[in-house]
Amino acid sequence: MANANQLDDKLYERNLKAIQNHLPFVYERLMSHTPTSDLMAVDGKELVVVRNGEKRSARNLRAEAKIKVEQFVKSPQLLDLAIGPPGKNSLDRYGITIANALRECAAADNQTLAPSVTDGERFFLFIFGVGAGLDIQRLVDHFDPTIVVIFEADMDNLVLSLRTFDWHKHLEKQLKRGKNTFLFTDDKPELALANLQSVIQNTCPAAFGGNPCFIFSETPGSTAILEHIRRYAGVILTTLGFMYDETLMLKNTFLNLHDHDTHILVQSEETAFSTPVFVIGAGPSLDADLPFIQANADRAIIVSTGTALRSLLANGITPDFQVEMENIHVYSSIRKLADEFDLSPICLVGSTSIDPHIVKFFKKTLYFYRPLTSPYPLLCTSPAQTLNKAYPLVVNVSFSLAIDIGAEEVYLFGTDFGTRGDGPDHAKDNVVFTEGAMQGYVRDYDTEVPANFNGEFYASKDFISGLKVMHETISGYAKGRRIYNCSDGARIEGATPQRSSNIALHTSTDQKTHDLKSIFERNIIMTQEELGIRWNKDNLTTSIHQFCDMAHRVFSNTEPYLENQYLHAFMIVSRRSPNYLRVREPSLENDAADCIAMLFRGTFDYLLLCIRYYLGGTSDPTFKKRLAKTIAIEMTNVIERMRKDAIDMLENPRDIPPPKDSGDWDDKDFVQEATYTWGKVSRNAHCPCGSGKRYKHCHGANA
Repeated sequence: MANANQLDDKLYERNLKAIQNHLPFVYERLMSHTPTSDLMAVDGKELVVVRNGEKRSARNLRAEAKIKVEQFVKSPQLLDLAIGPPGKNSLDRYGITIANALRECAAADNQTLAPSVTDGERFFLFIFGVGAGLDIQRLVDHFDPTIVVIFEADMDNLVLSLRTFDWHKHLEKQLKRGKNTFLFTDDKPELALANLQSVIQNTCPAAFGGNPCFIFSETPGSTAILEHIRRYAGVILTTLGFMYDETLMLKNTFLNLHDHDTHILVQSEETAFSTPVFVIGAGPSLDADLPFIQANADRAIIVSTGTALRSLLANGITPDFQVEMENIHVYSSIRKLADEFDLSPICLVGSTSIDPHIVKFFKKTLYFYRPLTSPYPLLCTSPAQTLNKAYPLVVNVSFSLAIDIGAEEVYLFGTDFGTRGDGPDHAKDNVVFTEGAMQGYVRDYDTEVPANFNGEFYASKDFISGLKVMHETISGYAKGRRIYNCSDGARIEGATPQRSSNIALHTSTDQKTHDLKSIFERNIIMTQEELGIRWNKDNLTTSIHQFCDMAHRVFSNTEPYLENQYLHAFMIVSRRSPNYLRVREPSLENDAADCIAMLFRGTFDYLLLCIRYYLGGTSDPTFKKRLAKTIAIEMTNVIERMRKDAIDMLENPRDIPPPKDSGDWDDKDFVQEATYTWGKVSRNAHCPCGSGKRYKHCHGANA
């Protein structure tokens, strides 16, 4: 930079060091960034900012920024999202109880609530754009948010701010106050949204919406990110998890790891082998590429994804890895395959919580831990024992596996992510087309997405989420890798479109054998002795009681609701406070308390979303007091029900749904939160979800 020695280099260096300590990913981008021009200079005795050949006095820029900040402080714009209360599909057996009570309370008082929450909850503060002049601390001191989220895709702006704003002082102050600042520099809206979703879900989902939203630098990038957030706000509050899911994952993990030593995956931090990896999805375009896959099966490591397995086996291809994700009702399809084909050469790969009934069909199983699930803090000793971005679809798990075992070159087949309109959504030999196959839910392919090669292509909402995560995985974890999308389906950003007819492999069978051996040699063993130490029933029982007792102190009284402190209090109860999250990493120490917090908190998130909607939807103080009393009573009952169910999980860890042989459901398979297990429900019967409504007025309304 011109005349850099005349600027306040001490401030710049201090800020740079603070960014390195508090925001290491941002620091990496700063170190690799080359400013587009000289950004700072000294003109006479005055500090000036140089952008696009134009000089502006830094003093004037600060004065202009101050005016914008003060105007915002007086009349803040809120991130007004019409999310509304959690819908019937977002509530479990505990949430339905609360929703019913609050709805009846509002109806009895003839209260009409707004479609979105604008109660002024200042848990989050969103800032779009920084640069020379913006005093972030003034905003923080006024709104006093627990979490500050800043989006700045223009790295030049960030460089300028290091010269004019004291980042070091701000970040240290946040640390001392037990609060946090996140700074995202993504230039693509979907990546910014993914980072925001991670922050929201790891702090306090119920506080999202109605938050101060300051647009300082209104660039096309910031506008696109904000529009993306508004459009996909509902996605941010999905997949928070239910207590039933967490309970089942703990039980499955116990069964999968108990009684014998088990192999745990260990990531490779860099490319580790040259043999290409074929990631095989179950999409319809797989059929056209099966001859190529078969011809090259001995020279590529083949990763099969979920139901794609039957298509491969039926065409004479035995994959090296079979990836499974589901924690329930996978047995019938795998058992049928075991009757038809020899599965013994295949290594099963799944999280520790996969359906235990299928493990016996494979001679070798390789497990990994899923972050943000209850088994993770209890058993995982290193982040390297996880897969990065292994969600939301099983194909995302397969792709993450390929990257994290160290593949240098990855080819994607059958990873279609949808259909071509009225066409099929699975390859022809897929298990879903076999007699008696169990069907989960039917997708609506109602959104056109860019095709990988040509023509029109349509995806469902969950497939669109999977596509975004594929891009995030490539951007964040596959740098320097060669990724080719050979599927005649949706375009995957970051993957090069490639027809299989144009691929020429230059590897050998011997090299594949060597590389497979190296993958398995890197993994570790979870011994029964270690499992016995970490799965300590007494510690887990104590943690259940501690969590529930602490939850009672917060949620069984009216004051936290009337004083708007219940969301902040839950940060402590759920072990998500910023100070705690800063230091929490998997360790050799048993952490039963974190495990139990994760067991409960997904359901609590939905409970609090519902509670906040009703509390924030009224300005009537008398009604709010009645509402707070109702909430306190209902939460007392719910906490005790959850306590009992958690203790029962520890007493009966082997009590899971039985193996399922056919597609006909019965009472043993019934799961209150999973509609596809309900069987045929009479339209006049009470809805199985527990809402108290008749089925035709609840989940059966659109049936």
